[in-house]
Amino acid sequence: MFTRLIGILLLTTLLMPASAEVELNPQRPERYVVVSGDTLWDIAGKFITYPWLWTELWHANPQIENPNFIYPGDIITLRIVNGQPLPEITRGGAVTKISPVGVVKLWPTIRKSPLVEPVPTIPLDAIQSFLSQTRVSSVDELEHAAYVIGQTDHRLASVTGDSIYVRGLTSSTVTHYGVYRAGRTYERPLNDKPPVLLGMEATFIGEVELQHAGDPATLLVTRSVTEMLAGDRLLPNALASFNSNFMPHLPSTPIEGHIIQVLGGVSNVTRLQSVVIDRGKEDGLEVGHVLVIDHAGGTVDDPFAHKTTVLPPEVAGTLMIFRVFDRVSYALVLEERKAMSVLDVVHTPKP
Repeated sequence: MFTRLIGILLLTTLLMPASAEVELNPQRPERYVVVSGDTLWDIAGKFITYPWLWTELWHANPQIENPNFIYPGDIITLRIVNGQPLPEITRGGAVTKISPVGVVKLWPTIRKSPLVEPVPTIPLDAIQSFLSQTRVSSVDELEHAAYVIGQTDHRLASVTGDSIYVRGLTSSTVTHYGVYRAGRTYERPLNDKPPVLLGMEATFIGEVELQHAGDPATLLVTRSVTEMLAGDRLLPNALASFNSNFMPHLPSTPIEGHIIQVLGGVSNVTRLQSVVIDRGKEDGLEVGHVLVIDHAGGTVDDPFAHKTTVLPPEVAGTLMIFRVFDRVSYALVLEERKAMSVLDVVHTPKP
């Protein structure tokens, strides 16, 4: 009961503007039934113009600790009473009203609570494979890491349950490693200058456990997502936990960068596509930061000035950072207004 009330209060913060900056969507529905597959981002966008602004409202209510307590089947309505929005949520036959002054009134009724998952902030299936199975390392870190030289029975590739030989392990106290394969490099584009190398993609191959230290050392393959080959590199397991309750919010300082790659082996930048941008922890980015995408303007011939004029860039979409490395970040495109492409500029939304 308490956790669901928390969710109701959260949705109220999603819908109730506390300042002129938070605008109600003029095309908002009179009622909306939450369905499986919805996200809090999409629900917020149905009612307010800029979905990322809900976090500023959420912080105004210190009682709320977790946003993911809106469930499929909830019926959301929004009425304007005396110039103020009045959200109502119907769940299992019970109507919950949040008054403009924050008074919660519950009408008790018999209702069933199905064992369903609350809706996530963003579609997690779109980013799942990029949360843990890939990392970005410096070129030096990967080139100087320990490497696979072969398998105990001299086969060319190894899978779960095999033992492998590894050279270059410098410690016997670290026993669990991730195995990675060097992928593409990430570079920051610079006008009229050589690009700046930002890091190298390290594609996750599997996990191994030290059995016998030495040079070479013997390790057991405890998990493999693809066959391990000679030359694959070992890095100590970074047992990072990934919180699926992403909190969209704006950077506290101006950020400007570029989309430099599209993840997943495709070339087009579209909604729900994961991309790489050339800014990271060193630039002040963190998980949940929301940035706007500007698509470069085209050109037009000016017959009066007898020259070609470059048109200004146009806002093309919105993305949210979901994983941050030192000098690059992974982001999910959440809104698509116009065509987008690699090298488009991303920046903090302007007031």
